[in-house]
Amino acid sequence: MKNNIGFITIGQAGGNIGLFLQELGYKVLFMNTSQEDLDTLKKAEHKYHIKNGEGCNKDRDKAKKLIYEDFSAISEQIRQNFKDEEFIYVIFSSGGGTGSGSSPMLIELLIQHENKKVGAITTLPDQKEPSRPFINAYECFTELESIKNICATFILDNSKQDKFVINKEFVELFDSFISISEHHNTGGNIDTAEMKELLSTRGATIIGKVSTSAICK
Repeated sequence: MKNNIGFITIGQAGGNIGLFLQELGYKVLFMNTSQEDLDTLKKAEHKYHIKNGEGCNKDRDKAKKLIYEDFSAISEQIRQNFKDEEFIYVIFSSGGGTGSGSSPMLIELLIQHENKKVGAITTLPDQKEPSRPFINAYECFTELESIKNICATFILDNSKQDKFVINKEFVELFDSFISISEHHNTGGNIDTAEMKELLSTRGATIIGKVSTSAICK
């Protein structure tokens, strides 16, 4: 199952999550409208700078325009990097400019033009941020909700604790989640077909963790 999922990160927030996934052996394509932000991801193996991008500074419409105009080249990058993967998950911040603006459009275009199942992993703005990120997040989720055939959406809340702690914990939980059928193949456990069904199901998805002591009780 692990080799059946690829990840595209858009923007700086997505890139930070992508690095944790790459460390665990997942294939990740790091994309951004800002070359400077891409350059900070020193360990990223596969990067793509969106043509004519110089950052979007919380401007969702600017990000949409850049993605639309460069979609042909972006599609080629995706085909080269994810030849065999059945699922692609796009990772981004809902409150920023580049990720928030371009990701819903990219997801919809990929569903329409590529033979892939596409889902989302997105972060919510911190409660301490000004109003613009929350307006962006509202518009972003409105667009995500309207996409037909989108797969599961995972939502990370940056206001709960340090965002890097949240990112790392999510990646570890996600990795454990999709590895269930490989490591626990006895009767009663989820199999690969059921895992694919879960990942394909539209709507917000929650991964929970229960201790063995709690199960025993």
